[in-house]
Amino acid sequence: MAKRESHSDSSGNGKSARRNGARQNQFRLLKEENAALKESLAHIRNDLKETQAELARLKGEFRSFQPDKSADLDLLMDLSEQEGKCVGLIDAHFHLDRWHKGKKGQIDMLEQLLKFHVNPAPSVDLPILGGMIVYCDPINFPPESELRALKGKFLNFGIAIGIHPSHATMNRKALSYAMKEVRRLSQNDIIQGLGEIGFDWTKKGTQEDQEHVVGTLITGANPLKPIILHVRGESSDNLGTRAYMHCLDFLSQRLSKEQFLQLHSFSGNGVVLDKWLGRFPNTFFSYSGLIKTFKREQLEAVRKTPINRLLLETDSPYLPFNPLVKRNHPHYLGESAKAIADLKGLSLTDILESNFRNFEQAFKIQIDKGSTAFHSVIKD
Repeated sequence: MAKRESHSDSSGNGKSARRNGARQNQFRLLKEENAALKESLAHIRNDLKETQAELARLKGEFRSFQPDKSADLDLLMDLSEQEGKCVGLIDAHFHLDRWHKGKKGQIDMLEQLLKFHVNPAPSVDLPILGGMIVYCDPINFPPESELRALKGKFLNFGIAIGIHPSHATMNRKALSYAMKEVRRLSQNDIIQGLGEIGFDWTKKGTQEDQEHVVGTLITGANPLKPIILHVRGESSDNLGTRAYMHCLDFLSQRLSKEQFLQLHSFSGNGVVLDKWLGRFPNTFFSYSGLIKTFKREQLEAVRKTPINRLLLETDSPYLPFNPLVKRNHPHYLGESAKAIADLKGLSLTDILESNFRNFEQAFKIQIDKGSTAFHSVIKD
């Protein structure tokens, strides 16, 4: 009996020793792994420091070789003035009422917009010379007295009034009143454009309503006062070809061939461009930051656009050219201008000058270069 107990004790001690040995071995391995990890981490930290130092060195070199952009732009403006050209930003389509939140007077709203410090800074930093302020939400239509005061103070800016196609299905009584107001105001000398109006087929089931609004508003339109058109195709027609052709057919039956038109944020192809110019020679194709998403056919249309029928716009606060910009601003117009200049193989000065002349021709606004509205972002 004693021998059995002794054997049992010996067996138990052996198992315990083996377990302890296994634990000690595992502990040793963990210590070795931990030491290896610490060594790797030290190497990583050292590499990171070296990388950061190299990055700082490269940034320093980049700054030393980077040209003085402001000096270049000053030189560009000086040379352009000597040549009798205009270098500056004229935004052919932006929404003052959608840019600001809350109710403010129109003059205060525009002054605040022009003084706003944009961030990030535009790569093409030039003064805003003028533009077209577009009101197309009936709920935000300012009183006529405010519009008159706005136009009286900011001579370089035009005003357009219309009904966006998204409002075509609003309350019938409210819509009828809004259409009467637009028709009345659009015949006034304080209004330089009718719009934006048009067809947006992303709003399914509203085509007849949109046709009713457009047909009513263009009845008796002044051929010399541009109609500003919003045209968007359904999701299956990302170039909007069917919508552009429908709009062209619709207007061709109701307007004179001499009618001035602005295709706002144009995104069609070269075939569409030719069709519109063939039917309405006074059509201006207005390009926004949307060009950064253009496909080959659309880029070809930009190249094909006659230089005397090209306009630049931001559609702010929408469609920024730079994806880092959350709310677009007229001060970013130069981004699109530079992209178009590159596409057409022209200088930035040529594109800005063409936009200036075309804006004056389309909207019958003579830009006063001595106006205080020349200055955009005011540096404190």
